[in-house]
Amino acid sequence: GVGDAAMATITANAAENSDHLEYALDVASRSQSPRTGQLLLEHAGDRSYDVSSAALHALVDRRVDGGAAGLLPVFEEKRGALKITAAVALATQGDDSGIAWLLEQFGDPRKAPGAETMAYLATHGHEDTILEIDATTVSSDDERRRDQVYLALGQIATPRAKELLLAGLDREHGARRKTAIVAIGMTGDP
Repeated sequence: GVGDAAMATITANAAENSDHLEYALDVASRSQSPRTGQLLLEHAGDRSYDVSSAALHALVDRRVDGGAAGLLPVFEEKRGALKITAAVALATQGDDSGIAWLLEQFGDPRKAPGAETMAYLATHGHEDTILEIDATTVSSDDERRRDQVYLALGQIATPRAKELLLAGLDREHGARRKTAIVAIGMTGDP
């Protein structure tokens, strides 16, 4: 494979040409070079949704020197899905200020984060809070929210998460059971 130094050079060259920026960010997301990390950080706040989204998603799984300081203004500026991703990326960088905001969002079904974010929070120190929210949402009338909770519970896969999934499966009927069944399969529990 291509070494980190070579990837950093390829990425830097591609990033200089705006037509190749998304490719550069894709390459950067697969490299652990500090140079590519800085490139991701520089473009996390980009005006282009696609560019910002690619950079933020790459930063969710990777720590970068100065990442928290660089992402805090991005988190404060972005809205919607990009703000959620920025909050998770900020937590990856060691700053939990976005986590408090994320947890507040569960009070509004229109803003509540999806399954991936719930699973991330549960596996990064907030399992009790997320399972409490999930336990309440499993009995919600909002089918879309229930589906997101089932998928999150499938990723969390703790005994309590499995218990909530089985309760959700009992609640659903017909085709509505599909997401709960898929989530049970995600736990690896036959």
